[in-house]
Amino acid sequence: MNKTKKIEFLLIILIVFISCGTKQKIDSKNRLHDIWVATHINDTELQINNERSRPQLEIKVAEKKVLGKGGCNRFFGNLDIITETELIFSDKLGSTKMACPNMNIEDSFFKALLASKTYKIENNNLHLFNESNKEVIRFKKID
Repeated sequence: MNKTKKIEFLLIILIVFISCGTKQKIDSKNRLHDIWVATHINDTELQINNERSRPQLEIKVAEKKVLGKGGCNRFFGNLDIITETELIFSDKLGSTKMACPNMNIEDSFFKALLASKTYKIENNNLHLFNESNKEVIRFKKID
């Protein structure tokens, strides 16, 4: 192999390594772009058999928008910060105000959502943590 071919070969290898590293960074944040259903709030497993009654969260990464339902009422709003590890919701989430028979789960859900600061995705589960690194909500991917 002559010197020119060796340089070309090394450049191709370098481009492949760089592009793979970039893709991994993009993928970890873009994996948030999905629909998630809550399974745990503040270390308590939600005992809800009907998936439609569980709190749900849809994250639109590119638009920094969120929407979903707290179990009864629908909500929408913005993400203040979204990085590879941080996920901070705007404290100005809007929601419907329907009178629901049991607001305990919904109230806990919204408090935990607003307390979240960081996240990790593992085995199709989204874990949200507060500033003390305590898990406040766990979701599973549903679509």
